[in-house]
Amino acid sequence: MAKSKAASKVLKLMDKDYSYQKALKSVLKSDKRLSKSKLEKELDNYI
Repeated sequence: MAKSKAASKVLKLMDKDYSYQKALKSVLKSDKRLSKSKLEKELDNYI
């Protein structure tokens, strides 16, 4: 299964020394349509 754009953004921010929470918050803020719980569930596969 391919990563969503939002999950990819979070992982890229974490590569740039963002904490998980800071990266997650930043991505959620940039797109109000995203669901935090769905995004966190998807990220559980990669983190």
